[in-house]
Amino acid sequence: MSALVDVSVLQWLPTELADVAAVRHAVASLVARVPGGSVTDVDVSPDGRVVSLQVASVAALSAWFDLAGRASGGTASRELGGLSWFVRLAPLVELPGVRVELTTVSGEFEVLPRTALVRAMCPWMPRLWAIQDREAAAAARVGVAA
Repeated sequence: MSALVDVSVLQWLPTELADVAAVRHAVASLVARVPGGSVTDVDVSPDGRVVSLQVASVAALSAWFDLAGRASGGTASRELGGLSWFVRLAPLVELPGVRVELTTVSGEFEVLPRTALVRAMCPWMPRLWAIQDREAAAAARVGVAA
């Protein structure tokens, strides 16, 4: 008789617990060195293996993205307009074996910063920025001629 559920995918899960106090201390020092981090909420899982950070803005999330180097993430539409942003950092030396996840939201009409994070997660933005730059240059030429 075969198993009803394949649990082989769960083999990567760590078998030992992390020291939650040590994880919290490492998170505090990590948050302190992120410029403009604007962390609004920190949640550490009971086993100390997952740290969830809520940041205040896409610009703040971009600072984390730039710090981390390799990170993965995505965006999703929000029911009220705008986007929900999610970034999972690559393993950090400061937090070995701990997964760090960051989230934030942006409003429907919010102007997004011109950052690597926005370019990576919103492939249409560089084209929009190019259009905005051409329009601004044209407006500046018209303004100078007048």
